Amino acid sequence: LLARSDVKKKFIENASKFNGVAVNLPELAKNAAGNGSFMARPDADGVLRRTAMVFSDGKNLYPSYSLEALRVALTSRKGMVYLAETPPDEKTEVDTDYRILLNDKKLKIPVERDGIIHVYYRYFCNAEEVKNSRYKCEKQDYISAYKFLDEAFAEEATAFVKDKIVLIGASAEGLKDLRNTPLRPFRPGVEVHANAIEQILSGQYLLRPDITKGVEATFITVVGLSFIILSAFIGIIISVLLCATLIGIATFGAYFMYVDYGLLLDPVYPSICVMTIFILSTILSHARAEMKRKQIRSAFGMYVASDVMKDLESNPEKLKLGGELRDITVMFTDIRKFTSISEGLDPTELINLMNEFLTAMTDVVMDYKGTVDKYIGDAIMCFWNAPRDMEDHAKQACLAALRMQSRLDPINKRIIEQARKTGKEPTILRAGIGINTGKCAVGNMGSKQRFAYSAMGDGVNMASRFEGLTKQYGIGILIGEKTYKDVEDFAVLEIDLVRVVGKNAPERIYALFGDDKAALKDEFKKWKSVHEQMLRAYRSQDIERATELLSECKTLCDDGAKKLYDVYEERIKGLKKNPKNDNWDGVFVAAVK
Repeated sequence: LLARSDVKKKFIENASKFNGVAVNLPELAKNAAGNGSFMARPDADGVLRRTAMVFSDGKNLYPSYSLEALRVALTSRKGMVYLAETPPDEKTEVDTDYRILLNDKKLKIPVERDGIIHVYYRYFCNAEEVKNSRYKCEKQDYISAYKFLDEAFAEEATAFVKDKIVLIGASAEGLKDLRNTPLRPFRPGVEVHANAIEQILSGQYLLRPDITKGVEATFITVVGLSFIILSAFIGIIISVLLCATLIGIATFGAYFMYVDYGLLLDPVYPSICVMTIFILSTILSHARAEMKRKQIRSAFGMYVASDVMKDLESNPEKLKLGGELRDITVMFTDIRKFTSISEGLDPTELINLMNEFLTAMTDVVMDYKGTVDKYIGDAIMCFWNAPRDMEDHAKQACLAALRMQSRLDPINKRIIEQARKTGKEPTILRAGIGINTGKCAVGNMGSKQRFAYSAMGDGVNMASRFEGLTKQYGIGILIGEKTYKDVEDFAVLEIDLVRVVGKNAPERIYALFGDDKAALKDEFKKWKSVHEQMLRAYRSQDIERATELLSECKTLCDDGAKKLYDVYEERIKGLKKNPKNDNWDGVFVAAVK
């Protein structure tokens, strides 16, 4: 291989390397017109797409099997191969930097400094494959070696190889010379050299000059920067469409350059990069949006319920005055004898006590998917079925109320322990809870300068009235008739018919003592039966029967209902003074809220 010293140095540095060789048998080497390397290095997937024309041992250059076969065939045993730079007047924009020159420099093989060509494969076929249309064979390229050893096939064999470059190779699997090509797997290794020789003689090259790598890098850089810049301003749908469009451009652009110009542009790596950049930019955009949402949560999370925050994040247009009319279940809870409790505590102790109580109660509301509306001193107003729809909102509210009552026990235990340590009288917390279901206006209420997500309407007012009535009846949880219809399977007793302040129509109120499991207990069933008989006797003014049943109720009732029967005892005493009053309808008129 002849070349200028600077060109030779480039090829020695960049050509395919080998540290040792396995030479031919001495007798073959002595009679051979030339020697070439048939070393092959497939791509990472095991497919041979490229082949080297020149090899280096770090000091000298050696031709490949394909190049040496061409040299001998075209220039005889003494012909020379030249390595040269591509002349500037011949070089195009997408040309390689070097040439391998043969046949008095008439045959020019375009290569880069590594001396590699990309093989332009076609189907090479034997006689059987020619007959099978699925192999797309144009002609027979293989002939079996036995026909050259059998005189019966001498004429056929001679005619087949006349005026051709003949390559001898092995197709037997045991000889381990089978290679994978882009067209077909497990092909004889000699086929790679045959394809390379044929494409050189026909002048059909697949070029991948260094400039193509620059084009790919530029494409990736421009696309990457565009995605990074635009990701803050475009939505996910547009980003997906843009990503698909760019991948399509890369794919079809590479196909167009391959078909029309024989240029090899890699669509896979740029497409992977585009996809990676798209994913990263999407993640970053999401992270930026999430950071903004966290800032909003941090700013407003202490003022509004989490469900309200989520609803506002999903529907920012709701962040304005206005609302809707919908069925909700409203709860009011209040600490009993709060005034006397606060008188016995200093401000710090009172604040700590209230914070502990309100935190515990709020946790329960949140656990049962309720929305805390507001804190009114020692009271809490909350509701269910807004802003998020809930089919069983009345049931969830009742379960939350029962849980609230049980959560007071550990708080009171801590209060008792703390009182022992300080020598003070323990301040036991008792809560009254009123629950009502009805249509209310729910939404952002207030002024244009400041508003809050809240509820208002007759259903809210009645819940507040029921909470106030818990003091008169000594009941922990009172619920309205609409709420009762959704929890009839709970441990619930009808308490009274009440005409509250500001209302003419009487309201039927119920006491909640437990969930559906508590309602199945025999003790409760017996108590409920006697209680209902007592109410019927009382409302029909059957004083003796009512008195008898009232006494039985006191022995069967829960500790939380003792005061209730004291109230009815006083009422029955009043009926005894004025028996059989035709104007009496059994409705209790609440004089205070």
